[in-house]
Amino acid sequence: MRRDSSRSCPGPSSGFTLIELLLAFVITAVVVATVNFVFFETHKTIEAVVERREVYQTARIVLDRMVRDLNCAYVPSGGGAVSDDALSMWRFVGEHEEEGAVSRDSLTFTTAADIGFSRYPGCVREVAYYLEEDAENKGTYRLLRREDPTPHKGASTAGAVLEMAEGVGGLKIVYVDEYGQENDSWDLADRRKLPRSIRVTVRLGSDEQAVDFTATASPPLAGITVSSSGG
Repeated sequence: MRRDSSRSCPGPSSGFTLIELLLAFVITAVVVATVNFVFFETHKTIEAVVERREVYQTARIVLDRMVRDLNCAYVPSGGGAVSDDALSMWRFVGEHEEEGAVSRDSLTFTTAADIGFSRYPGCVREVAYYLEEDAENKGTYRLLRREDPTPHKGASTAGAVLEMAEGVGGLKIVYVDEYGQENDSWDLADRRKLPRSIRVTVRLGSDEQAVDFTATASPPLAGITVSSSGG
């Protein structure tokens, strides 16, 4: 009797071997890991680009506002002598302060600039720029702008306060006189004139990615010397 050879020879297997399954698992894991890595790296890059764009936009707004205020810095320009008491109605006082490697300069001055939504449009006002430490993020500061449009003698502590920027790492202001000399501070009461130019540097961003932004203002009234009446 003949044997059926078709029954004695096993047919092709319809399943996968263990090695094939392991190989497929490894390939899948590598593909998934690669896709996740590319996705998260792309996401980080997009976040960094957005953050940097916001920093540059903030710097542009802040420096544009400060330069506009400083270009409109005001001193009595009638040509007559002004007493010390009368001069106290106007001011340009820049103070230099350092805390470690951080510059925390401040500036208070009279300006004819109008921020656009003041309750007293068109009038001369006192404006101050200064830093205040962020209570939630030690080592970083908020840049504040205070505006007081009411006439008064001496520097004001009143007025409306507007936050110009947060996450500020420093504020450095340099005052250049008529001889081109740079000064860390300035007082109108002593010098009787405005600086020829004012260079403002604002540091924005984290410590690792902090960027310095600089702009210069040149007040048209800088050439006026306020003479003293001795009173």
